[in-house]
Amino acid sequence: MAPASTLPLGANSVKVGEFNFTAPANGAISLTGVVIHRSGVGSTADIANAYLYDGTNRLTSGRTFNSSTNDATFTLALSIPAGTTKTLGFYISIAASGTATAGDTNVFGIESASAVSAGGAAVTGNFPIRTNSTTLAGTSAGTLTVAKSGSLSNPKVGDREALVSSFQLSASTEDAWVNQVTLTQGGSIANSALSNFKLKQSGTVVASASGVSSAGRVALVFSPAFKIDRGNNRTFELYVDVDGRPADTISFYLEDTGDADS
Repeated sequence: MAPASTLPLGANSVKVGEFNFTAPANGAISLTGVVIHRSGVGSTADIANAYLYDGTNRLTSGRTFNSSTNDATFTLALSIPAGTTKTLGFYISIAASGTATAGDTNVFGIESASAVSAGGAAVTGNFPIRTNSTTLAGTSAGTLTVAKSGSLSNPKVGDREALVSSFQLSASTEDAWVNQVTLTQGGSIANSALSNFKLKQSGTVVASASGVSSAGRVALVFSPAFKIDRGNNRTFELYVDVDGRPADTISFYLEDTGDADS
């Protein structure tokens, strides 16, 4: 479990906890839903969005907490093989100054077995299972701005390292260290027809991925994190091997503010 933390206002997609889900030795389970409850001396307005991740892969779009129940509901479709454990990371984005309140403290957890849907399987555990506290600081996080860059030519079936996306990241208020960019594929092409992803900056590969996840997303993890100095910007280009059919379309975009992790 992540330690207690203090986050600035406007902080984006920060991991604050983990939850383990274990299938019994005698059979796999299908994890179809989880309800996360917010508690503590804070408010649902403090949290702009909440996310569940399987490793580097975001499982759903951002969820908000209901102001009456303090619950956020995540609909999932995860198969956990018999006798194995799946660890899901819980991430939050903090609302900006004027919405979130400095000094508020929030805790997140799975309150009971009924908060977990496992395809009819019995759910057991030492409930409630809660994260450590997250306190909101009085300062605001820096801003990383994403913008489209340039124009693209249409790739052909069979192309290798075809340029399919170009975007610019700008650090406006302080230095930014980019850890991950997640792109969603919204074109008509089958995701299985795209492979060997390479994200380049000035011709140098800075992140890569083998393919598109079942959720239609490509997680591009920078190792090490990529630094953009305050007041500067950098252009990134995504290259991929293209198969599929001649009439297919390819469209990559950032679906959520949490998809640019810095």
